[in-house]
Amino acid sequence: MQKIPVGPVAVFGASNFPLAFSVAGGDTASALAVGCPVIVKSHPAHLGTSDLVGRAVQEAVADTGLPEGVFSLVVGAGNAIGEALVAHPAIAAVGFTG
Repeated sequence: MQKIPVGPVAVFGASNFPLAFSVAGGDTASALAVGCPVIVKSHPAHLGTSDLVGRAVQEAVADTGLPEGVFSLVVGAGNAIGEALVAHPAIAAVGFTG
């Protein structure tokens, strides 16, 4: 098995089990583990939880010496942010647990 970073990964926060599958879930952990930067679109049903977990991930990034910006959390209603992420030419992969 090879771990080859493909580039920035957009991850969509899940509506179910916000602590297990959302901001810091398997999609985010897998992408970071292989060396990909991650942009998570929080789920609107869990904005508070997403913010708390996102801050914890950002603190862990800083504490472990990972490059600043390797993890980002974006928030917004509707589909515009998600559509922009998926369509952006820099995004190499998309993770979604639904």
